[in-house]
Amino acid sequence: MSEKILCPKCDNQVIWNFAITRRPCGYEENSKICDDCAKREAFVDMSDDITKTGLLHHEYSYFQLSCGNAEKSGDQRFQEFLDFRKRVGKHDPTPKEIDSIILKKMCEQFS
Repeated sequence: MSEKILCPKCDNQVIWNFAITRRPCGYEENSKICDDCAKREAFVDMSDDITKTGLLHHEYSYFQLSCGNAEKSGDQRFQEFLDFRKRVGKHDPTPKEIDSIILKKMCEQFS
């Protein structure tokens, strides 16, 4: 039996093929994602520098919108994600540099 879902990462209505996010979801209903978003997550996880993937803003938006809950905000979860990437040897920019990149991208979208 197929189940239709609204992917919380890309907002597309899709038939769910059992892809689950690797990210810490705030709520279980946010864990089911589409195949394309699962591939993007894998690409980000394999990359050495998250800013080189072109998907930094996509990841940040998902954390803000879907990963927060009563215990932690989406921003706290995003910072934990970046901390984890550092611990496993990824070479992302500093948190301050990442915040600057995100802010610049957000300003571009609204100008």
